[in-house]
Amino acid sequence: MIGKESYRQVSYEVIPEYAGDYIFIDQGDLISEVWGESEGLWKSLDAVKNDRVFKLDPELFWGNDPISLELQIKEVVKMLTEKQS
Repeated sequence: MIGKESYRQVSYEVIPEYAGDYIFIDQGDLISEVWGESEGLWKSLDAVKNDRVFKLDPELFWGNDPISLELQIKEVVKMLTEKQS
């Protein structure tokens, strides 16, 4: 994000324009509830179809201080490395 925005809300219909090759999500166990009637769109995303969605542990990914961020980076590297194996 550029500027002062810390997030941007987008409609489900444009998610494919933003979704990358990998998706990290903090509400992974609630996909059905979060996506509701748009769950089919979620399942059509390349990252979802190719099993490249990672569920983030909210306890670890809550903080944004330097120590937390370092631990989060290490966890993301671990997730990606294990997926490659």
